[in-house]
Amino acid sequence: MKPLLLLFFTLLLSGCLSSNDPFYTESSIVTDDRLIGTFEKDGIWSIKKHPSIPKHYSILLRERKEWIELDGTLFTIDSETYLDLKKEKENPSTAGDPAGSSQVQFLSKLLKNDTHTVLGISIEDDSITLKGSDIHALRAFRDSFRPHQGRMIVNEEHLTITTGTEESRMIVSEAQQQHGLFHKPITFKRK
Repeated sequence: MKPLLLLFFTLLLSGCLSSNDPFYTESSIVTDDRLIGTFEKDGIWSIKKHPSIPKHYSILLRERKEWIELDGTLFTIDSETYLDLKKEKENPSTAGDPAGSSQVQFLSKLLKNDTHTVLGISIEDDSITLKGSDIHALRAFRDSFRPHQGRMIVNEEHLTITTGTEESRMIVSEAQQQHGLFHKPITFKRK
């Protein structure tokens, strides 16, 4: 991966919100066929309907011989669309590149097993744009959002919400509307 892209990808996802519970409810799930396809940004992102979970997507990132497979769920809160990501399988390389120098290695470290991570998303006919948060916005959110202290765990510069789906959704809405989270974009072009 190009060093500048890895740095940008790291900044996009390092300031993220995670939860042990999904960020979506069944009634908030949406689907968009424009998400299905192959997208490129130094690695190949293949997205298809999940083979066994209705209204979910199977997202496969391949970079050289490495790969990671994610379960993705589109959902809305208010008028914003988000992507809930959960790691399913992986095969990151430990040889060759320095640790963490590929998108696959970075995602493998960031996305913990059985944990959901949320990103904003915009979908166009020819591209998808993921919207994350920089670490400064995340810290400002954490420091100013006093009512929820004790319900979030700060770990490796990201926040894990520990209070269940409904409160997680309220925290995501507040983070987006008042604290500038989900505003750092990275666009992947349709191949």
